[in-house]
Amino acid sequence: MQRAAPQKAAAVGQEDTGTDCIKQRANKQILQVADTSEQGQKIQTPPAHRTAFTSGNAFAHMMQKQRERAQTWTFYLGRADDGGLFWHFWRDVKGSRPLPDIITHCSGNPVSIQGTDQATMQGCKQQVAWTAESQSSLADLECHVDDSADRAAAGKVTLKLCTNIEPRHGGRLDMGSLLWAPGTAGRPWEYTGPASLLKSALQKNVRRGRAEEAVRCAQRLLQSEPGELLRRAIVISVEDAVLHPQLPLLVFLMAAVAKGYILGRTLASACLRIMHDLAVVPVQDSSRAGEVGSSSCPGGQRAEPGALSEAGACLVRSMLIRAAYGGLQGDVRMLRRSSCLWLARLSGLANPPSSMSSHGSSVSSSQQWWHFLQSTCAGGKPTDVGVAWGSNGRLKPEDVPPAAVDFHISSILEGLLSDANILAAARVAAAKAGSEPAAALKSAMWHFSGSCNHRSLLQERSREDQEGHRQRLQHLQPLWEAAGHAAEAWAHLYIQARFRPA
Repeated sequence: MQRAAPQKAAAVGQEDTGTDCIKQRANKQILQVADTSEQGQKIQTPPAHRTAFTSGNAFAHMMQKQRERAQTWTFYLGRADDGGLFWHFWRDVKGSRPLPDIITHCSGNPVSIQGTDQATMQGCKQQVAWTAESQSSLADLECHVDDSADRAAAGKVTLKLCTNIEPRHGGRLDMGSLLWAPGTAGRPWEYTGPASLLKSALQKNVRRGRAEEAVRCAQRLLQSEPGELLRRAIVISVEDAVLHPQLPLLVFLMAAVAKGYILGRTLASACLRIMHDLAVVPVQDSSRAGEVGSSSCPGGQRAEPGALSEAGACLVRSMLIRAAYGGLQGDVRMLRRSSCLWLARLSGLANPPSSMSSHGSSVSSSQQWWHFLQSTCAGGKPTDVGVAWGSNGRLKPEDVPPAAVDFHISSILEGLLSDANILAAARVAAAKAGSEPAAALKSAMWHFSGSCNHRSLLQERSREDQEGHRQRLQHLQPLWEAAGHAAEAWAHLYIQARFRPA
């Protein structure tokens, strides 16, 4: 404030002239738009209802548009007296003309939100132990599937992160206590490899339902690369299991860690509980978010959307915030599409499959979706704060499945293709598909190893999809029979080289 005072004083004498110029330009532009509309007969407003454009209200119009384009949102993470975690997401409104709290579905339907009440906002604002701000596009908080000129031209949003949880709450995430955890059998190991292998191992463990192994991988990542763990965990929830009700916690921590927040054992344990939940979830949400387009919604369509609960809005916007933080193009697109899908589901635009409709006609479709999320994820209630830090012991080589060593993080393709028999099989498969041997081997590795998910599907694939998948497997099976054992042996050596005795 003291630095701004001289600038303001220096502007005295120019203020009136500058303001008049802005008003004149705004007035001229709006009058031109009005004249063009009337001459072209595109807008036929009765004379009695036409707006009288003056320099005063033209300037006010410009200022109102600027306020709409420059917004501040607060994302709050709290810890209650009983240890339960909670979160809120609200728009900070200034002035006497608050904007309605809505979120736009990718079909163009505006969905109203049952927002945070004023008393809750004030209570949160009075309990802040750490805060930071980041910038984002206003369009990043709306359900757009693709980038467009409109998104690029949208205004900026200041995202204010606030929490009443002190950094390092519950204790530091030290490594020594895990390397020599009491009561654990076997040789103690220290991991020396890159985060990329652990992220791959985490995802493969979740897909295979290996909960304890997934937790140990996540625990090691939280010690060294917490931001990487949080970013990947969000993608895993959407891609490999089901949308976890506590996803906003992961997204808040991802954004906070990027701004220097340091996790303690309290929040780290909550993250580990989420990863454990995702690993034991019995179903995979196989619905294609890409089917949520401009003219239809999956599972049925309603003429008018219902209001979205505050919790639902937090879930949807959490996925959008994660997408705004970037990453692989496919992951970003998936997150945006999933936000459209779940906005439709949680606002009554999309009906659940018949297998979920067991609560009678008195329960709305959005309530059925909520019940599905809460009952499917063991830790769906915000009061669950997670497994104890370090309770699963230290990371060991067996926690990294061979499938984690794939073509994304290693030179395994080159290593396998140096074998004459594998190269010959790859050439045969490539000739049938019209591709290269490396591409054929990559596809076989993905279908028979990397993508394997030991879950039932929430909604069965179409017959066309099932038949296409069956044909791909049949086409690639001879290649994987030739390469599978060698790939596993190559991966074991790769994993062992990235551990050393502690």
